[in-house]
Amino acid sequence: MCRKQNVALRGGQLVLTGQNKGGTAYLPYSNAEVSSRRQFLYGYYEASLKVPEVRGWQTSFHAVDAEEGVRGQLEILSNDSLWPDRYRSQVSWYVPSKAMRPSSVVYAMDKQVWEAPVLSREYHVWGCEFTPEEVRIYFDGRLVGFADARPFPHFDRRIRLQVGVSSFLGSSPEAAVAEVAGHLVHKEVEGPAEACFDYVRFFARK
Repeated sequence: MCRKQNVALRGGQLVLTGQNKGGTAYLPYSNAEVSSRRQFLYGYYEASLKVPEVRGWQTSFHAVDAEEGVRGQLEILSNDSLWPDRYRSQVSWYVPSKAMRPSSVVYAMDKQVWEAPVLSREYHVWGCEFTPEEVRIYFDGRLVGFADARPFPHFDRRIRLQVGVSSFLGSSPEAAVAEVAGHLVHKEVEGPAEACFDYVRFFARK
């Protein structure tokens, strides 16, 4: 559950806070999320941020399709705080169908995971260059990933920032997980968990 109380401006920074309270009786955690009102397409998406130190949370910086009924995203950053020294990026979309099923998802860049410095200690910059031909993912100014953009549909996108209780901790035997309301979560989600964004910006392609 996302709560507006978990979103704040502090010292000129956007702070998204995950709480191990404020949810429902079945899923007690509360998340934080903001999406841009403006929509963007080709250009350079960039954010400087620091992920939470505490365990059990996922921080994300995505550009998601704004077109109603279309599902697809540029997943520029996803970090699970169980692994503070790595992050994931991917480019995906769903093939239109009457019933959306996991089998209909197509990856142009499939769940690439990169090692990094401990991401909670200082701010790092993630970027994504999106053109009609390609998608390029950058970390601290260095190109780390590439995908062909020609096979999938292109629609205007909203920038979405989020911190929420991690839902993919069960992907590794290292993770101590429990099933809560159909979700795999860390057995002892710590909180509060603050993701701090120094800036988020978009440079339009000329």
